[in-house]
Amino acid sequence: HVRIIGWAINRTERILRRFFKGRAERVGGALLVFIIVGSTFIVSVAIVRILSPVPGGEATTLTIIDFLSLSLFVLLASQTIAVRGLVDSVREVIKKVEEKDMISARSSLSRIVGRDTGNLDEEGVLRAGLESLSENLSDGVVAPLFYLTIGGLPLAMTYKAINTLDSMVGYKDESYRLFGWFAARLDDIVNYIPARISALLILLATFFYYTAYHVSLIFIDLIKKDRPLRRLFLLFTVFMYDFIMLAWKAIKLGALFAERSYLVIVRDGRNHPSPNSGYPEAALAGALGVRFGGPSTYGGRVVERPYIGVPTRPLNLEVSYEGLMIVEIAALLAGGIAVAVRI
Repeated sequence: HVRIIGWAINRTERILRRFFKGRAERVGGALLVFIIVGSTFIVSVAIVRILSPVPGGEATTLTIIDFLSLSLFVLLASQTIAVRGLVDSVREVIKKVEEKDMISARSSLSRIVGRDTGNLDEEGVLRAGLESLSENLSDGVVAPLFYLTIGGLPLAMTYKAINTLDSMVGYKDESYRLFGWFAARLDDIVNYIPARISALLILLATFFYYTAYHVSLIFIDLIKKDRPLRRLFLLFTVFMYDFIMLAWKAIKLGALFAERSYLVIVRDGRNHPSPNSGYPEAALAGALGVRFGGPSTYGGRVVERPYIGVPTRPLNLEVSYEGLMIVEIAALLAGGIAVAVRI
């Protein structure tokens, strides 16, 4: 449905630009938003009404029509959430860097970020990929789930329409400075809560990931030694107290990483041109102990951005894979919470 919305935006924009020129572009841009968002909401409500069972009807066996309706509903809802595509895109970039194929890595990165990628070094490519990953966790996963949870399919698809408008006409360049103003502002408003929820989810995912990682080290060490099953049995019987203490230390380490993420959110969450994107970026930068932001090139022009995070280790492949895992866990948490709330 995103392609349909994109097609509708292009056609409507061309028509409106014939009548709204100069300073009147603001009015034309606002009208574009009302037309696209309004029509998306109305069509979504109609689809839900058609697919929903008749109120007060008696429970019957699931017919083929019911099954097809439910399948279509799930398909439409899933189209508003971009988990796998988001992770796979960044994983591809990291994989190309790992293979020392920087040309392909920059090319893959250019498809998911707006900045110039041609002159980025290995660390710059990895940094841009992780920044995009954290930002898009909010736009592509948490926000659609948030609106799907509180307003069902109509609100989720309406959000997607607003997000698509922002990506197509919101502050792209001089030609959209006036025309895309309203779309950009509306996108900032609807992403205000999801961006901060995304930061919280990354913080929680950080705790779970690093706790599980340090607990797993205990078992990995056992498996590498002779008679691992015997050693494991002894650990759970004779040395149960020691195991509990080790597990408790792993939990405390996980809490320390989560605390670092929280501190960076508080300190650097606003260090971004966007009122929202800085929060998930700060959460991930704090979790990994790296620094995001700094100067970036857009259309050949260097843009100075504030730094986010405190670098305590180099941003390398290992750190990047950790970032992928944390964001995947955060996405799973978002899905689980959404299901729990709806139930």
